[in-house]
Amino acid sequence: MKLTLKAARINAGFTQEQVKEKTGIARSTLTNWESGRNLPRSDKLKQICELYGISTEEITLKKERAGCFDIPLSW
Repeated sequence: MKLTLKAARINAGFTQEQVKEKTGIARSTLTNWESGRNLPRSDKLKQICELYGISTEEITLKKERAGCFDIPLSW
């Protein structure tokens, strides 16, 4: 089962503020990633996944559009 970024953060027990403090990534950026407005670069995704204690393969990313679609992590 794949997790969204928000579900992974919550499962890891972090608030957006805590992630911001540990990574330096702005809360607004995290919100945009979690909502699908924007997608993280692969280096930032790896940083977040390491913090959450999961692999990038466990994450599903969806870009918000007229019709949402899964983005493969091998891009």
